[in-house]
Amino acid sequence: MNSRKRFLWLLAAIVFAVCMTVYMLSEFAIHPQSSMMTLGGDAGKNYLSYFYHCLYDKGVWYRGMNYPYGEHIVYADGQSLLTMPISYLNQVVHFKKSTVLAIMNLFIALSYVVGVVYMYKTLLQFKLAPWAAIIFAGLIISLSPQVVRLEVHFALANMCFVPMLFYWFVRYNMQGGKKYMVYVFVLGSLMSFQHPYFGGLLFVWIALYTAGYWLMYRTAAMNKVKHTLPPILCLLGVYAVVTVFMKLTDPVLDRPVYPYGALQTVTNLSLITTSSLSPFWKFVTAHTGHPFSETWEEGYIYIGLTATVVSVIGLIIALVTLAKKKKADGVVIVAPVFPGIWLFMAFGSLLLASGIPFIWNMEGLFEHMSILRQFRALGRFGWIFYYIMTVYAAVMLYSWYAKLQAQKKAPWAWAILLIPILIWARESKAYMKHTRNAALSGYYNFTTLFSAYQETWEDFLGKNHMVGSDFQAVVLLPFIHIGSEKLWEHEMEGWVVTLGAKPALQLHLPIVNVMMSRTSLSQTEKQVRLVGGPFADKPLLHDMHNNKPFLVLHFKNDSLDLDQKYLISVSVPLGSFSDCNVYALYPDKLLASDKKYNDSVLDIARGMKQGDTCISAAGSWYVNHFDTGRSAQKFFGNGAAVPFVGDGKQYIAKIPVHPAYADEWYECSAWVLLQASDYRSPEYSLEIIDSAGKMIREERMNGKESVDNNGMWFRVSAYFKLPTNAKAVWCRQIEYKFPCYFAFDELMLRPAESLIISKSADGKVMANNHLLGKHE
Repeated sequence: MNSRKRFLWLLAAIVFAVCMTVYMLSEFAIHPQSSMMTLGGDAGKNYLSYFYHCLYDKGVWYRGMNYPYGEHIVYADGQSLLTMPISYLNQVVHFKKSTVLAIMNLFIALSYVVGVVYMYKTLLQFKLAPWAAIIFAGLIISLSPQVVRLEVHFALANMCFVPMLFYWFVRYNMQGGKKYMVYVFVLGSLMSFQHPYFGGLLFVWIALYTAGYWLMYRTAAMNKVKHTLPPILCLLGVYAVVTVFMKLTDPVLDRPVYPYGALQTVTNLSLITTSSLSPFWKFVTAHTGHPFSETWEEGYIYIGLTATVVSVIGLIIALVTLAKKKKADGVVIVAPVFPGIWLFMAFGSLLLASGIPFIWNMEGLFEHMSILRQFRALGRFGWIFYYIMTVYAAVMLYSWYAKLQAQKKAPWAWAILLIPILIWARESKAYMKHTRNAALSGYYNFTTLFSAYQETWEDFLGKNHMVGSDFQAVVLLPFIHIGSEKLWEHEMEGWVVTLGAKPALQLHLPIVNVMMSRTSLSQTEKQVRLVGGPFADKPLLHDMHNNKPFLVLHFKNDSLDLDQKYLISVSVPLGSFSDCNVYALYPDKLLASDKKYNDSVLDIARGMKQGDTCISAAGSWYVNHFDTGRSAQKFFGNGAAVPFVGDGKQYIAKIPVHPAYADEWYECSAWVLLQASDYRSPEYSLEIIDSAGKMIREERMNGKESVDNNGMWFRVSAYFKLPTNAKAVWCRQIEYKFPCYFAFDELMLRPAESLIISKSADGKVMANNHLLGKHE
């Protein structure tokens, strides 16, 4: 093909990609300045991060959450490749909110176009005709698992990364050329800042390519070194760029290095072969009841019905060919012009995305994989499998078509090509319909977030003769704090963050709460004590150097425990707005109230001897100091218990209870000494037992929900109601495969309205299992 024809076909591919993108994204691409796919959960948080950093911050530091400390924008999922330069430009240009949104949306739309074009270029390398390459490129991109990220994780919806990587490595594999590794280095460096998972994908891609080349090619060792060294140097270069940048710009030293969830978000056979969007799988489910996989699951990498069937047939052919030991230049022939190294990489990434072998009772091995541990969702690495296998299916289909054409069997040739394409296109259409439908709500979401056609937060505060600058930050209740790995407060309340994003963006107010990743553990410990009740020290209030009130939002649909209600009790009501009860919380007033509670307890404790005193209890209560425990480290008193081990059926305590009335509120609490090296925290089962010894119901007491702490000692607690027929509460530790704490101390069960004061021999005082005095 001469250069003129190549150019015309490339132009045709670009036009096709643009048309497909506009059709697929609909309003999102046509009106990028006013289209927001969704608002709830991670989507609301990601919009907040993007807008707040672009409009109100400058550089790398994001101040929209984790007030008063802020956070590095990379850890806020804030698309730092875009937000960092925009934040500087905004100081001069002063962008409108609609302009900032348009930049993000157009960047994503452009990535779709580039993704199609590079898929087209990749397929040409495998000898597809240009017209066929264009069709298959569109089908592969439109069915990509990255499409569904568009509704939540906008940075991960940038479609071009893997197609560009694939093309440059195919060229490098076929003809060498270090320039392709330069391209990969630039792409990897830039996209690692757009989202760290792109850096992770690059690492896995190069690691698998290097391993595959050494295993599958028959050539001299020195030739293998020369071929695989440039990709390795490319990867090291990207790692160096990112590492140096973060070292120079990130002052936080106690970020978690072992996040939660890596082996809980893996792929499986259902997530590869079925889809909730596929019309074919909907038909199967309707007639057989067989469930299909949901697109929102992290391990979702459905390759499509056509690609699944064709790949299975192709792999059977490959195995037969391999058995006959047919080789060409050291490359196993699995399909015409499709080297086996790509299948090696596909299935290598699939094993990793599936958590194999770690999920086979080998989690201990995973403990030593420090690089892989950094990525919470291993299932996303299956995207490599998706792109390679769909390209493989396209190559196989076209090779069958070409072979039949060469044999003068044109009807059969067209049938074997068009029928699978039509099936593929039918599933692709379902994806496009889903995306277009989601885009239809884009304008509504945009106007909702910024209250374009309804009362704004400025209007609401004006009724109270206040303005946004009268406040220093927003506090959301229920109190959400997700990010430190060790503590996860109310992780299911993601909609509250979206409600908080509205005043944050409209009033230019940061949010105290956190919904990010790798947040400083010491900062988290300070943050959560804000909702620890009157006896929990609140260092956050001393770190602000600001006496302005907090704007407190209590989402009406969610109940609060007594400790969070305490914040409400010392706040000034401002009314009801945006599905929330709104209050002004004055720091000085909160500190004065805390001091009053603490002083009253200390006054009583001065006249006490060592022991426990219960004041105003309406029901039975229980305290165990574990003074005879064998732990070398204790929190209070003379001793503490060593970790409880076994099969999770060993009871720590069986506590008789006598509730004073029906559904009396009780609190159970204890102190545990955690290790700082990983995400793990213990969880306890509280079984409410009747007179016959049968369990009425079970409550959970989770270490991750602690709201008081002292160093690495964390207070675990749970509020719950006791029915009148409850006769005992049995406490046991949920089984944990790995040690997650060093000591257990101070188990207490009390009526929630009671006051229990404990005094140790060395004069320390506790109130309701909170240590009074200075925290370490």
